Amino acid sequence: MTRLILWAMLGLLLAVGTLLALEPKARAFARHAVDRVVQKGQDLIDPPQSVEALRPRLFDAGTAVVIGPPDAGEAATIVAFIDYNCVFCRRQFQVFEAMAAEGRAPRVILRHLPHTLDSIALAQAMLAARRQGREAALHRAMASAERPLGPGDLPALAAAAGLDAERLRADAAAPETEALLDADVRMAWNLRIRSTPTMILAGSVRRGVHDGDRIAALLSGASQP
Repeated sequence: MTRLILWAMLGLLLAVGTLLALEPKARAFARHAVDRVVQKGQDLIDPPQSVEALRPRLFDAGTAVVIGPPDAGEAATIVAFIDYNCVFCRRQFQVFEAMAAEGRAPRVILRHLPHTLDSIALAQAMLAARRQGREAALHRAMASAERPLGPGDLPALAAAAGLDAERLRADAAAPETEALLDADVRMAWNLRIRSTPTMILAGSVRRGVHDGDRIAALLSGASQP
């Protein structure tokens, strides 16, 4: 195993070295090769896992913010990996809201996969809001934003959601909150999820924005591509 890893790292170094001397098209191809080498090395060190293997942790509502009907069973539940600054996630949130207005809201367990430092701050604040019982209100405030958000927006977001801003700040920095976020990111890595939104829906990983009809069909067990 160690020898395989060493060979993988050597291949990576050689590939990176060639990037500097290649034309744009060849450089793009080489970059793809580097990514493949990195992926192979990572898979050797930390193999991917299946949805079924991670199911107890994925669907543990006690470690996440949950929107939609709280009493829905697992068969009617979606696990969504999201980033509050992701425009596509915001589109998916709009789909969930439209479904709720139509009386067919799914239960959604929100898992965080932040891609920037600003998004990390938002994710920690959302997880911390659970301690004040105002996570749904903060979710609505963040999901409806029309521009990128950052730590500087949190006092106004807290006020809009009826949260104690100082308590939210302290809870967001607590080790317990950081551990919850780390666990979400770890599950995303285990499933090799890199983009948002990505949903665990009808037992499989579904990437991108899905409309309400497709979500309803998948949850009901209807055949969908």
